[in-house]
Order: sequence, then C-alpha cells, then structure tokens
Amino acid sequence: MALGKKKAEEQGEGSAEDNGGSKKKPLMFIILAVAAILVFTCTLAFGKKISAKDNGGKKQVVVEKGTIIPLDEFLVNLTDAGSDHFLKVTVALEFTKASGKSGESFKEDAPRVRDAVLAVLTNKSRADVSTDLGREKMKAEIKDSVNEALGDKEVLNVYYVNLVTQ
Repeated sequence: MALGKKKAEEQGEGSAEDNGGSKKKPLMFIILAVAAILVFTCTLAFGKKISAKDNGGKKQVVVEKGTIIPLDEFLVNLTDAGSDHFLKVTVALEFTKASGKSGESFKEDAPRVRDAVLAVLTNKSRADVSTDLGREKMKAEIKDSVNEALGDKEVLNVYYVNLVTQ
C-alpha cells in the first residue's frame, strides 16, 4: 500500500504541476500579446512624429487634378552661338480642378500662355534640352512661367507630347 500511496502522491503532485504549468501558459501568452501591442503602438507613434518633422509639421494639401490641355507646336531657335540648332516641341498643361479650365475657357488665356512658354524655350541651348535633367528643369520653368502669366498657381504639371532637337 505504501507503494500505491506513493505512486498516487507522485501522480497527484505531477498533475498539480501540470495544472500550475498550464495556468502559466495563458498568463505568459497574455503578457507577450500586451508587450507586442505596446511595441507596435510605440513604433507607429514614433513613425508619425518623424513624418511630421519631415513635412515641417504642416499638413499636406491635396490638389485635385483637372483638365489637360494640349498646346500647339512650338518651333524655336536654340541659343547655341554660331549654329542653326532648333527645338520643336509640343506640350500639354495639366490644370487644377479649382481653376475650372476647359478647352473653351482656355482660348482667352492661350496667347499669354504661349508667350510664357516661348519665353522659356527661346532661352535654351542644345545642351539644356539634351539631358533628362535639363528637360525636367525646363518643365518646371514652363510651369512657373505660365503660372506667373496667369497670375495664379493653376498649372499642376507640364507634359511633353513631342520633343525634337536638330
């Protein structure tokens, strides 16, 4: 009987340990889950602080895109001294939705816009328009010049429809 009693006690003790161990597992799981949530929340909050610093603490204003209006072709002499190089380009302007520009309403502004584009194009050399960086810079200059001519920031983007140098 002593052997039977001892075995029963060992089994009882063993099952007591199992019960204690199984109680520890859910508690450990809950602690790990809470820790993971805290780490995720802190990471998210820290990331937002960094992005707020990148924007200077200002909220970004989203401008809705509007109509894209193609302009007639431009043919200008490039400013290269002693050579007869020219630039033939067709551009399209993308206006903001707030500007309300359409094909019909643009007709009134077309002469001012063409003059602004020509002012940019006639000051370019072949070297200026032969690289990707130069063409991107020319887009920015056209955009700024047209916006200045219209008196407002109505142009969002400038697109090259056709561009040839010779």
